[in-house]
Amino acid sequence: MTNWSYNAATNSGTLTLQGELTIRSVGEIKHSLLEAFASAEQVTVDVSSTTDVDVAGVQLLCACQRSSTSRGKQMRL
Repeated sequence: MTNWSYNAATNSGTLTLQGELTIRSVGEIKHSLLEAFASAEQVTVDVSSTTDVDVAGVQLLCACQRSSTSRGKQMRL
C-alpha cells in the first residue's frame, strides 16, 4: 500500500510505502512511483513503514533513482 502527499508550493511530495516491498508488490509500487514523478520534481520515498524488503524491492528503488536522475528529478529515501 502507498500513500502520496504533494506540496504544490515546492513541487515535491512524499510517497509512503507501507507493508511489503517484495516481488509480490513491486508492480503496484512501480505504478505509484511513476505517478508521483509525473506530478513532482522531487519525491521522497518513505520506507519506514515497510515490513519486508527483498531484492526485487531494492532493484525497483535503484532503477527509480537512476530514472529520476536521468530526467532531472530528485528522489530521496
